[in-house]
Amino acid sequence: MLQTNTEKDKTQIRVLVIEDEDYSRDCISDFLELVGFSAIRAANGREGIELFGRHEPDIILTDIRMPEMDGFAILKFLQTYSSATPVIVISGTDSLDDVAQCLKLGAWDYIVKPVYDYGVVEMAIMRALEKKHLIEENRRYREYLEEEVIKRSDELLNNTVRMEQEREEMRTQVMAAQKMEIVGLLTGGIAHDFNNVLTALTGYVSLLQTSIGETSGPTSEYLTKIADIAGRGQKLTGRLMSFIRKKRDELTAVDIHKALRDAETLLRPNCKQIHVKLDLGAQDVLVLGDEAQIQSAFLNLGLNARDAMPGGGDLTFKTSNVERDLGEGYGPGKFIRIDVVDTGIGIDESIVKKIFEPLFTTKAPGVGTGLGLSGVLYCVKRFHGHIDLESTIGKGTTFKIFLPLYNPNATQEEAVPPVSDEECVTFGDSPDRFLESLVTYMGERRPEAQ
Repeated sequence: MLQTNTEKDKTQIRVLVIEDEDYSRDCISDFLELVGFSAIRAANGREGIELFGRHEPDIILTDIRMPEMDGFAILKFLQTYSSATPVIVISGTDSLDDVAQCLKLGAWDYIVKPVYDYGVVEMAIMRALEKKHLIEENRRYREYLEEEVIKRSDELLNNTVRMEQEREEMRTQVMAAQKMEIVGLLTGGIAHDFNNVLTALTGYVSLLQTSIGETSGPTSEYLTKIADIAGRGQKLTGRLMSFIRKKRDELTAVDIHKALRDAETLLRPNCKQIHVKLDLGAQDVLVLGDEAQIQSAFLNLGLNARDAMPGGGDLTFKTSNVERDLGEGYGPGKFIRIDVVDTGIGIDESIVKKIFEPLFTTKAPGVGTGLGLSGVLYCVKRFHGHIDLESTIGKGTTFKIFLPLYNPNATQEEAVPPVSDEECVTFGDSPDRFLESLVTYMGERRPEAQ
């Protein structure tokens, strides 16, 4: 293909012939013009350099021994200013030293005079032009590859930066979710305690109203207003709790295996040195809960395990079905057990008892919030589950989560443990010890009733 293009454009190819012998110069130039090239003639080296700057020839034919400026000087000049221009030396000397010196200075070919067949010159020109063309193609391809490498490197760098930004955004979102969960937990506790105080207050108001009977007057009016205010306070705490906690009919059936697979997908970009494995052996996998909160709990456990393995290790999520009695008022039942096992540094026994406390963390300031594991405990307890912890220093840690299985075909009483949606009121929490007062009052009233 290259030779075809050269033949097609041969009239446009300019050949500079530098030769001090008139006869040799004319013979070579006439032959080149005869076969279609455009010949430029120079009688010595200095004239050849001037014509080179004026015409910018595609290829140069030069003798070595010439007055004013010899072929070696021409080669040195071209090696400095136009090394891409092919130079063919045509000389009457066949000294190996001259040949080696010419090739060292950048000559592309060497032809010994006298030339009996000028077809040899034409073939040398065609080979040189073909070589020049290949060099130019190689240079363009190399530049293209360099541009592609730079482009791909920029893309990889941008992707890396974007992944780091997404990872930081995800970490920020997880921390924000943890904070919201713990705020909900703390707010629920405050609302619970405040509701106890209001319950005691309304109880005492009822006792006073019963004591004074149905008499009218300022005292009765004040008691009625106090009861109304306390009632509004109880309604306020009720609305607050209903905002914090989803009602039972807002919870849905959650596939634990799906939640674990989704958590694993989110964990892998953040656990490059960790081998994350799923061992999903449970047959029954549905629980009644909130998928986002359960997945967030698995993520928190996974990220804690990652931080416990700075040099890499194994993180395994394992499931199985068990029947056991959790105690805590739930009684025996069927559960799905989720083990989160790592091969990290382990947890010291002195820390194990504090590990689920809100705001407790062993990480450096600004790294941990102390909300992750407390949020896990909150999630597990909220869905009537239980969590255990086993850890050995230098060997790793295992979190064992038990969540009650959900049977969509069972009655509502059978589907979930018998725990009320509303916050339970524990009179013993009231500092006013309303229960004792009520018992005392009822004891005092009993003889009158009889």
